[in-house]
Amino acid sequence: MRITEQLIIALYAAAERQNRGEEVPEFVADHVTIGQILRNGDLFRKDYGLISEFMLSRFNTDGKGWKDRRSISQNYFGSVKATAFAHSMSKAAEEAFDPGVNFAGSGLRRHCIRYAAGNLFRMFGWDSVPDGFVEWTEQMRVFVQELQIRTLSGTAGANSIAPRKEALLDELQAILPAGFPIIAAGIERLGDERQILEELAMLLFGGVESTVSTMLWCMELLGRGAEYQGILREQDPRRRRELVVVFINEIMRRFPAVPLLVRTPAAATTIGGRWFPKDQPVMISIIGAHHDARNWENPFIFDYRRREFLDGSFRHGTFIPFSHGPRTCAGARLAADEIREAMLHLTVRFEIEQPIENLAFDYGLTLNPTTWEHIRFRPLH
Repeated sequence: MRITEQLIIALYAAAERQNRGEEVPEFVADHVTIGQILRNGDLFRKDYGLISEFMLSRFNTDGKGWKDRRSISQNYFGSVKATAFAHSMSKAAEEAFDPGVNFAGSGLRRHCIRYAAGNLFRMFGWDSVPDGFVEWTEQMRVFVQELQIRTLSGTAGANSIAPRKEALLDELQAILPAGFPIIAAGIERLGDERQILEELAMLLFGGVESTVSTMLWCMELLGRGAEYQGILREQDPRRRRELVVVFINEIMRRFPAVPLLVRTPAAATTIGGRWFPKDQPVMISIIGAHHDARNWENPFIFDYRRREFLDGSFRHGTFIPFSHGPRTCAGARLAADEIREAMLHLTVRFEIEQPIENLAFDYGLTLNPTTWEHIRFRPLH
């Protein structure tokens, strides 16, 4: 088992220990402490290990660098709220998950990548996914996972990053269409085309990868919940929409796309009685916060209609799949909307089955199920 998967198992195990009242010194999982850390970005700086040696973006920069990079894309992410964009997203889901489209088996992940990428490219002002982008995304995922493994194991490898990085940037530059709107604005802000390519590489890859992982988890659990699929089909459209949102939230609670955040204090400090030495990375467990029995009833049970989501009674800061504070994920609205639209169309058009009994996962920037190739989709009409 790779060190990345060992880390995920350790995060779930630490959450169980925390619920038994044991100390968990290796992770921070208390939502109050997490909130104070994430709201204080000047003191607790983002730490992506070797991934920051690979590519820089608004994801993994701080201070002025983050503000400059944020200004390039923030208006695009804000456009997701527009009615016209919401309509185009619904139409994209309707077309992507039509009963006449063959997307099951080994092609499912690639199909989800194309769907998520289509929404992201439309947000950036382009109507189609460029040829080669799906393949590029898969190459990025393999290398990012390798960098995570090297970071966690302390394996040196910075010298090998530069040539891989340049090759991936060259490929992205060749893939992106001429006149892609965000590039000119990015060059004006950052002053260098390679820097905006890095920014776009992480925005495009991170935005697609996190959405795809959550969609695959949704399909996995729907495939194990035939009764719930039936409940959804019997509801009126408004109620069905509410239940789908609750279900997706429960997916993101139990299997957060980003299960762990790392921050490094710029100075020694104490929060909630806990001492954080300068320059020592702090591992923030999103899994731990999402499985804290003080805030969630039967937190290790997957509940399709979890009460805390149905009645909105969960505490602020205890559900943070898109992080928390001023650095909350810019694409949270986009991801939530496109996943919801996909699940709304899937659940009324297909009966979904997952014959594999046990869940299995891997971790490569995001937490992914590994049994998705076995999911079956049987058209209902």
